[in-house]
This record gives sequence, C-alpha cells and structure tokens, in this order.
Amino acid sequence: MSILSLNDQLVDRTKSALYLYYLARASLREEKRNVIRRKVELSVRQMKKLDTDKIIRHVGDLHGHIICALDKENKILAHQKGEELVHHTFTHKISTLDNKLSRYLTTEDARKKRIEHLEHKITKAFMTKREKLAHLKHDINRLTKLYHAAKKTKKYNAAQLLHFAKRIEHLKENTHALR
Repeated sequence: MSILSLNDQLVDRTKSALYLYYLARASLREEKRNVIRRKVELSVRQMKKLDTDKIIRHVGDLHGHIICALDKENKILAHQKGEELVHHTFTHKISTLDNKLSRYLTTEDARKKRIEHLEHKITKAFMTKREKLAHLKHDINRLTKLYHAAKKTKKYNAAQLLHFAKRIEHLKENTHALR
C-alpha cells in the first residue's frame, strides 16, 4: 500500500485514485454544461440583434441547442445514477467483506486462545501424572525400606507385615495404572 504524506494528512493512493477519477469525470461534465449554457446565451444575444427573418432561423437553432442540452443533461443524469448504483454496490460489498474479515480474525484469535488453553491443560495433566508417579515411587521406596526394617527387627507380627506388603502391592498397582 503506497501512502503519500501531505501536511500531516495521510492519503491512500489506492483509494484516492477512484475518487480522483470520479472528480475528473464530474469536472468534465460541468465543463460541457458550461459550454452548452454559453452557446444558449450567445444565441439569445444574437437574437436580440437580428431582424425577424434571422430571428426565426436563430429561434430554430436555439431550440436545437436547448434540446441538445436537455438530452445531454438527461444522459449525464442517467450515467451518474448508474455510477452511484455501482458505487453503492461496491461500498456494500466492501463493508460485507470487512465484517467477514473482522469475524474471521476474532474467531481465529479465540481459536488460538482455546488451543493454548488446551495445550496448557494437557501439559499440566502430564506434569501432574509425572508428579503422582514420582510421589508413588517415593512412597513405595519408603514403605519397602520400612517393611525390610520391620522384618529385621522382628517387632511386628505376621499380620502387620502382611499389611505392609499389601500396602506396597497396592501402591505398585496404582503406579502401573497411571502409566
């Protein structure tokens, strides 16, 4: 996009080209109107100076100029209405596309945020799983040491030792279930 800087005002050349084109067309139409008006005024002035024979001929010419001017004016108005319709259609299409683009950008941002949130939840779940596994392994090691120490001291009876062994086996099953 090329932007021209004029006295602290930014002008977008791509958008202003169409605007300048229509300004030039309007200026050309205005010049044609002025030429036709001058012809009519000249004819009226000449009519004032002429005698009756020439007046009749000039009235016919004047009538032709007036009809030509009205015809061109009607053509210009019809063309201008067509251009306004095209301009309105383009403006509507541009606003529709702008709305679609803004909706797309907002949904894309929302989608990115959801993806980041899900990735965070997944990594958090895996980290939690790793932490649980590490905690279970630590508990298994600690209970295993206690179990071996209790066996050596012979302070505990067989039921209590069996309870230690069942607890260690239960923790090992939990470890396997988490993997």
